[in-house]
Amino acid sequence: MTPQRVLIVTYLFPPSGGVGVQRFVSYARYLPQSNCEPFILTVRKPATPVYDLELAKTVPPETRVYRAFNPELSYDLRDRFWKKVHGGKAPVLLDKDKPASGGFSLKSAARWAVERICRPDVQRVSVPFAIRAARKIIHRDKITTVLVNLPPYSCLQIAIAVRRYFPNIRLILDFRDEWIDNYFTQFDTTASDFKLRYAIDLERQAVEAADFVSAVTRTQAEQIRARYPAQPAGKFIFVPNGFEPELYRGFQSRPAPEGRMVVTHFGSVYANPAYRPILNYLDMADDLPEAARSQIETRSIGRIAREAAYFFEGRRHPIKLLGFMSKAAGLQYLQETSYNLIVSGNPTSHGGKLFDYLGSGKPILALCPLGGELAQVIRETNAGWCVEPEDRPAIRELILRALDRFQRPGEPWTPNWDAIREYEWPNLIARMARLTGMGSAQRP
Repeated sequence: MTPQRVLIVTYLFPPSGGVGVQRFVSYARYLPQSNCEPFILTVRKPATPVYDLELAKTVPPETRVYRAFNPELSYDLRDRFWKKVHGGKAPVLLDKDKPASGGFSLKSAARWAVERICRPDVQRVSVPFAIRAARKIIHRDKITTVLVNLPPYSCLQIAIAVRRYFPNIRLILDFRDEWIDNYFTQFDTTASDFKLRYAIDLERQAVEAADFVSAVTRTQAEQIRARYPAQPAGKFIFVPNGFEPELYRGFQSRPAPEGRMVVTHFGSVYANPAYRPILNYLDMADDLPEAARSQIETRSIGRIAREAAYFFEGRRHPIKLLGFMSKAAGLQYLQETSYNLIVSGNPTSHGGKLFDYLGSGKPILALCPLGGELAQVIRETNAGWCVEPEDRPAIRELILRALDRFQRPGEPWTPNWDAIREYEWPNLIARMARLTGMGSAQRP
């Protein structure tokens, strides 16, 4: 059977680094196993905080990657500009389409202008160029399926344009983060009522245009589905994030050189509510008796935002900040870790780092809602222990429990490997292809 040609539209792609990029690389690597030939449309110079040249080497050399022009500021310049006009604070949702009352100022005018020009996000400036490139690629390469990765949510405009110009193509929206009930309300520092109205309308147009809408958790798929009860239920699917099994073929545990119990957080740290439970963990580790806390070493592998640097300052137990590195390099350090730390205050998400932790087979200390998606995955895989992220006494007991187990060498740890292997990328990409019919010439 002739392979079906799939165009993956994604703002982030190597050499961009970070946990979110893994999903797009995995499409390029494993869609051919489902009778698909992947093509990538990304941007020339993505404004991203980290780069990973090792990850770029994992993209199959035969993959055709097209890069659209994007006239953007660099990540650092954009970040500094926004903090300057916003005073480093998240904006208050406004009920009007003009600057907040309290007197005119250049700063408030700049903020008001940015919030309207950069809707739904600053990456919208690349959209006209990406649409033009997508039309050429679809025509020239006889594309049968277009899969649009989100965020940035301005890519929804590309999806709408694809449906307008190519009514018979299979169109898939792939949400890494649910937007309106999740990302918009918790993390969008340009949030306003004006922008919310725009977001609702933009998402509606794109969802109605799509053949399938994919989310990374059941809960987030249900959140999106609930907003569009008139759409067919089968349109809404979930395909979680996962891990690359090849990275773990030679993974072997070894003790840390200092002989301490090592607790590792693998991933970026930001100063927003999703990451604040890290403070609870660090405070409770510091609060232990000296004999206990001296046996614990906390490590951070990944980028720490400037605003979050104070999380780790002035601590009473040993801390190592190892900075951002390639995943392959990070896994060398994970071989020394005793426990992997993950935090989340959001019951609808589980975070990409969870699956790298699963691949390592090391036990997980999770500070997360006990009824949420993250806790559910940890239970089904028997991969660790969970406590509520704000329950500081329970966090303290969790650390002591982990230390007690660490001090008894030979204690068996038996995760459910059958359940863990369900999250290997080859299995997940096959799931996406099966649910959406990507490998079939027939559009649903």
